[in-house]
Amino acid sequence: MYIPLQLRLTFFYTLVLALALWFFGQTVYSQAEQRAYSDLDSNLSSRAASVRMGKDLFLSNPSSLPLILP
Repeated sequence: MYIPLQLRLTFFYTLVLALALWFFGQTVYSQAEQRAYSDLDSNLSSRAASVRMGKDLFLSNPSSLPLILP
């Protein structure tokens, strides 16, 4: 069975475009995912440090006087 050259070229370039779009999409998604997890990790680390500092300040002040946080 003979497939015309125009149709074969159309299929070929459609495949090339689909692969390029898939690769670009995967790259962008991977970078966005990595950035989101990195931001989440730094945010949770800073919150944990803040809670730890508040706990240390609370335990270091045995009196019931109010604390002045830095």
